[in-house]
Parts: sequence; C-alpha cells; structure tokens
Amino acid sequence: MEPVLNGDGYADGKPVYDFWECPGCGEQFEIDDKYNFCPKCGQALEWEENHELNLTSD
Repeated sequence: MEPVLNGDGYADGKPVYDFWECPGCGEQFEIDDKYNFCPKCGQALEWEENHELNLTSD
C-alpha cells in the first residue's frame, strides 16, 4: 500500500510534505525516513516512483 503524505503548507504553489502516515496502522514518520516496511506494524509500503515530493529540508 502507498503511504499517505501529509503537510501543512505550500512553497511555489506546491504542497510541502512534512511527514507520511502508514496506511496500515496510522503511525506517522518524518518525510525523509522512507522504509519498505512500516517500522511499527510491518505493513509493506509502495513508494510511487514518479511522485514529486517537495521536502521541507530544501
């Protein structure tokens, strides 16, 4: 399943994602911390290759 991306602002008209949420357990993680499996529940995560992320650390 694909993680749910969340953020609270915009930069240059695009959303800025601060964290992602596991679709299995709802646990939240920093956007820079990408895993193949959720560290809390073990849910397999499928990161979309073509998804352009606007990271807050830019």
